Amino acid sequence: MKSTLHFVIFFCLSFVLSSAAIDVFAWGGDVTLPVVSGNKYSNARISVAYDGTIYYGRIFSTVAGGSFISWEVLKSTDNGITFIPFSNGAVGGSSKCTALDIICAGENATDFAVYIARAYLDTVTTTASLYADKYNATGGYASTMVNESFSYSTSRGWSSLSFATDSRDPNPYSTPYAISLAATMASTYDSVIVWTGNDGGTTIHRRSLFGTPGFLRNVSASIGSIAMGVTGYGRLGVTWDDYANSGDDWGVIETMFLYPDDGTNSQYPGPYTLAAGVAQFRRPCIVMSENTAGGTGPGTSDFRLIVSAEWNGDNGVWGAVYDSILLKIPSYNFTRLSIWTPSGNSTQCHGVFDPLYNNFLFTYCNDVSNSISYVIKFMNSPQMDYPIFFNSNFRDINTASSTFMAPRVDMSVSRGMAAFAWNDNYNSLFDAEWSVIVGVRENSADAHDLNIFPNPASEITNISCTADASQKVSLFVMDITGRVLLSREVELNAGSNSIQLSVNALAAGNYFIQLKGATINSTLKLVVTK
Repeated sequence: MKSTLHFVIFFCLSFVLSSAAIDVFAWGGDVTLPVVSGNKYSNARISVAYDGTIYYGRIFSTVAGGSFISWEVLKSTDNGITFIPFSNGAVGGSSKCTALDIICAGENATDFAVYIARAYLDTVTTTASLYADKYNATGGYASTMVNESFSYSTSRGWSSLSFATDSRDPNPYSTPYAISLAATMASTYDSVIVWTGNDGGTTIHRRSLFGTPGFLRNVSASIGSIAMGVTGYGRLGVTWDDYANSGDDWGVIETMFLYPDDGTNSQYPGPYTLAAGVAQFRRPCIVMSENTAGGTGPGTSDFRLIVSAEWNGDNGVWGAVYDSILLKIPSYNFTRLSIWTPSGNSTQCHGVFDPLYNNFLFTYCNDVSNSISYVIKFMNSPQMDYPIFFNSNFRDINTASSTFMAPRVDMSVSRGMAAFAWNDNYNSLFDAEWSVIVGVRENSADAHDLNIFPNPASEITNISCTADASQKVSLFVMDITGRVLLSREVELNAGSNSIQLSVNALAAGNYFIQLKGATINSTLKLVVTK
């Protein structure tokens, strides 16, 4: 039976010529992935392997608004500069592709695999099919995780797919890691189906999780990991939106918790309805903490998880932050994940957990300002505290997109930085915290080429940057809870600048250095060693 078991900082500033950095947190230009003339791309997905290889999934049609006739996964081994084919599949005739998701798992060459799920719909035979397969690093087929079809009663079939894994910090009973797939199935009754197992896809348990006479559109899954002294099994969290009528724009958000090894109910499984059944939410995304190191605080002695969703109240993205799901019915507090603007309309939020720094990473787009933001919520920060806005807009294009941009984020553990994918005017775009294209943003008075070196540092570190014009910025030093340890104003000169920082008084650990001004809002990560 499964049991649930006052920092004082001396700070010196000087302006000198910048030096070479050992690593950079500097945004480059947007990378457009290879395209075939006439193809209309959608459904961008991104996952980064243990060795830094970037995998990018997408589907496409040949007519704007037409049926998606093919899917493909590309990969980049040069940090996103170039992408080459990895795997693909096409449908024809009366069939179309309705959903796609990908995920990398395995933290070494022996355990590594790429999982690809895709759903099809045949409008003549009225058959909806779902396939999820395991591939090796070269794109070779390894095994089948899901192969399932049904005769549909609506034209939606399998409408949403979401992979989850605890690969980056596996639960004690995961060998080598758990892998799960959640899907929404449109039939006489719409359903949420889950396939899961804890042996890397060899053994898969199927579970019909939830059914409704209403309409389900979006599903999201995440696996949380925790220390063995609490429970060895971790948790699989699954969330979805439920609409009373097919034409409704807003619905309710529901969440359930399972054991990821076999899909059975955990002690308090749910489903739990967000905001007492208020039908004013949509497009949820669940992110669970992964921390098997033990200790105290949210996510170490229990799980911390965040369910993000769009809220009709102000057209913004909000997060429901849960701090305990093991020994009591989960409760939560709301925090705002999107930057508030009078026009609102922040949409399409997606998040992942970063086990290196124990942070929640989120990205979303604003359909009014045509921007895409990147924010971080610290695992141990107070539930209702706002996140740190690392980059208020990493999208370089100024024109509006004719399609949902729907950004996605994943963590490159080998680099300690995040990578992003999104749809833009039927093209597939990529950007990252590291500079992937030499050059600077056009029409910007921003500071760029931000470097911090050495990093890790034990006594002194230097922050270098290039400013397009003289400007005054605020500099903040923060710990991993978001607590500001030091703040002061810094004058940047036009051209190269260097800021020298003594870290002698800092304890060993992870810190954030934020530069914020009228045209700059950049954050660097610093590791202090003793």
